[in-house]
Amino acid sequence: MKLKINYSSLNFFLFPFSFLLLIIITLLSCTTQPQSGSLSGTIQLQGEADHSGIIIGVYELAELDPDIVEANQKWPHIGVIC
Repeated sequence: MKLKINYSSLNFFLFPFSFLLLIIITLLSCTTQPQSGSLSGTIQLQGEADHSGIIIGVYELAELDPDIVEANQKWPHIGVIC
């Protein structure tokens, strides 16, 4: 007796399961915790009496598209912010 497999119903269940598994793996591999370290220096605020609670953020430098940089240098008046 041959076993007949209905591939359309198998694909119907396999595709959503694979997609869900991929989403779960992607979400679990993401890290949203900020890295911590130390930073020292002096902050001078003009016109402020209370200098407590200052928060400093340090971010990775973003790579700019060379075409946008070139357009901003050639035509600085068009509003392309670099």
